[in-house]
This record gives sequence, C-alpha cells and structure tokens, in this order.
Amino acid sequence: MNEKDNFDVELQEQQNNDADDEIKERPRLTKKERVKILKKERKQSKHLKKQQQKTLKKSQKQEKKREVLSYEDMPLSSREELVGKIKTKKKLGKKKIILIIAIVVLLALLVFLFSIRDSLSFDNIRNFVVYGIFNSSSEERFPVNIQGASVENGNFTRMEKCLAFSSDTSFSTYNNYGKCLYTSQISFSRPILVAKKTKSLIYNLGGKGFTINSIDENLYNGTTENDIIVADIVDNGIYAIVTACDGYLSKIFVYDENNEQIFAYSFADYYITSVSLDSSGKKAVLSGLSALDGGEISSVYVLDFTEQDPIVFKEFTNNIIYNVRFLTNDHCSIIGNTACYSLKVGSSQFEEYSYDSKILTAFDVNDDTDTFTVSLSRSGDSRNCDIVCFNSDGKVTNTIETDLQVISMSTYKNRIALLSNDNIYLYNRNGKLISEKEGGVDPHAVVLYDTNSAYVLKVSEIARLDL
Repeated sequence: MNEKDNFDVELQEQQNNDADDEIKERPRLTKKERVKILKKERKQSKHLKKQQQKTLKKSQKQEKKREVLSYEDMPLSSREELVGKIKTKKKLGKKKIILIIAIVVLLALLVFLFSIRDSLSFDNIRNFVVYGIFNSSSEERFPVNIQGASVENGNFTRMEKCLAFSSDTSFSTYNNYGKCLYTSQISFSRPILVAKKTKSLIYNLGGKGFTINSIDENLYNGTTENDIIVADIVDNGIYAIVTACDGYLSKIFVYDENNEQIFAYSFADYYITSVSLDSSGKKAVLSGLSALDGGEISSVYVLDFTEQDPIVFKEFTNNIIYNVRFLTNDHCSIIGNTACYSLKVGSSQFEEYSYDSKILTAFDVNDDTDTFTVSLSRSGDSRNCDIVCFNSDGKVTNTIETDLQVISMSTYKNRIALLSNDNIYLYNRNGKLISEKEGGVDPHAVVLYDTNSAYVLKVSEIARLDL
C-alpha cells in the first residue's frame, strides 16, 4: 500500500468516528415525541397525496378538453385534422342550440296562428299588407269634403286604419292620408253602415236592399223578402240579417261568404233591436224589446247555428238594451240605459254593472283589446262624466272622473278619445290625460285609427287630427 492509499483510509476512519460521535451526542426522543413526529409525517404525506391527485385530475381534464396533451410529437397533418374535428364539434353545438330556439319559436308561431285562424284568409292578409303596412301617402289630403251629404255618427267608422263612412248618397273609404280608395253610389233612404276590419255591410233600415263591400271594391248586392231591422257581418264573409216576418215579430237569416243561407230562426215574443256575430260566424247574440204592463222589457238571446233553440236566454226589466256585441267567441258586452253587462256564453253568467241613476252619454267596444267603455254623467245636463272601463269579464278595470260633457267616444288599444265642447281629449286606460286638441268647427264624432291619430266628423268635412 502506498502513501496515498494510507491517507484515504485514515480520512474515512476519521469521518466514521465523527458521525458516531454526532449520533452519541444527539438527545434521545421520548415515545410521546416520536408518536407526534410520526403523525405529522403521515399528515404531510396525505396532504401531498391529495395535491398530487388534484394536479392529476386537472391535467386529465385539460387533456380531455384539447383532445391531446401535446402536439409536438404529432405530424402537421394530424394536428390540422384534430383541430378541424374540434371546430366541427363546436359548430355542431352552436347549431344544436340555434335549432332548439328555432323549434320553440316555430311552435309559438303555430299556436298564435291557430288562435287567429279565422282571420287568415287571403283577403285579410292582403288588406293588412296594403292598408295596414303600406298605407302610404298620396297627393290627396285631408280634410275630405262631404258638403251636401248627410253622414250620421253611426255611419262614420274605420276599416283597418282606413276611414269608412256612408252618407245618404254614397259609401266611401279613404286611407289615412286622404286618398280615396273606393266610392260607390247608394240609393237607400235610411242607410246603416256595419263595418269590421275588412268587410262592411250597408242596409236600408225599413227597406229591403243591402250591399257588401271590402275596403276597395263591391262584393255583393242583395235584397230581402221583408223589411230589414238590423244586420251584422264578420271578416270571414259570414253575415246575418234580421227582418220583419209574417206571423212572427222578427226573423234572423244567416248567410255564408257565398251568400248561401245557412241558418234561420224566428222570434215570436220580441222585436230584435241589435245583433252581433262572433268572429267565426258560428254564433249570434241578439237583444229584443217588448212591452210588459205598460212598460218595456228587454231580452238577450244567444244562438248557436248548430242548435235549434237558443243556448242562452234572459229577460231584463226596467232596462232597454241598446247594443250587444261579441268581445271574444265566449264573451259578450250588453249596453243598456240603466245598466251594462258582460255575458260569459259557456256558463250563461251575466256580470251586471248598475249606473246608479247616472246617465249614459256614450259607449264604445274595443275589438283590439276585447274590452268596452261607457261614459256616465253624474249631473242631469250630461256633464261631469265618469269614464268606466271594463274587461271582457265585465270587471271594472278603471274609472276616470272628468268634468267633460262627452258626446262621442272612441277606443283603440290602450287609448280613449273623448269629444266634448269642440275639443278632443286623449286618455290612456289608466286615466292619464295624454293630450287635448281643438276639434275644429262643430265636430260631431271622433274615431281613433291608431294610438295618437283620429278622424273627426264635422258638418261639411271629415278631418284627420294628430293627438
């Protein structure tokens, strides 16, 4: 052994001796301290294991989300193919969401179309497009001159947004810019106009002639065997005419859109004074008047054209019924001189509202919201009118107290126009006054055709007024 080897052996022995001395100098641990250290080490081991599991799960989730953990070892073509697959899956997910939304919208549209199926005729759609959406301006302007003609308040109305009126010599329609859409001569001594959105019927009260028109053309001219008392028409072309009748007080005849009779019923006890068809043309509500013990007695009938007898009949004492009207296919408004009612046809229930000695000065039925409104004067001179608003169930939704003398009323959606002392007042149904405008010289009646515009009937002209 050389000198270097001896030195290495001695160094190793010295290091071993130092280590033994260090161990001998280290203090001995008690059993309690050893247990404590062991528990601490186990706890640290468990914590480390949980951290490793979390890291592993996170790594797996990221790996699953991006399909591969790394792209370095993949060929370029495989990377592009994988990226394309991922983008395709994302696109398919978006398309699936869009498809679900489209299906929901389509189902909602189908439900809506089913609810208005009676209005979806070709003529109704055409008239809505031409006279609703594209009711454009023209060189002609309001006011419309009616000098020399006589137009009654009841023969002044609207069809869609168009003005429609009948004088003692002609029937005319104008768009809301003053362009004449249609006019025809009539030879009735007492013309009465009944108009809906797309169809109108003019009959000769006490005579035998009648004519049916759309907004821009004549559809049919007819005559009856006996004198006409009252009539009504709906937009699908079905119409009803009530006439005098030998052996009976009144008789109703109902015709389809081809002018073929589909129903008839005779009334032995009451003179019919008002009639209204539901929107489908399958039912009619009528009011009648008769005498009882020196006074008047009124009645209301509801006829289903598939039944031989009335499905609803009710008599009213001390109340003359002026007007009946279908609000929906199952609800009717009934306006009398001392009270008004709402009738639910299916259950034959009448909801009554008494005027409590107030005087009825005006009323209107809102086809847009299936509601009706009456004006009741709190004083004997027809001033200080309360405007009472009803829903289709006959429940009062609001009462607007005014100091106005209301002689004409028109409702459209959420608006109420009142004519009083040559001024026109526009309210919403909550009772807020929207505007007040002068109606011009001697206005007789007002008709709203949208929420802020109206036609105004005067002695020698018809004006348009922005409210």
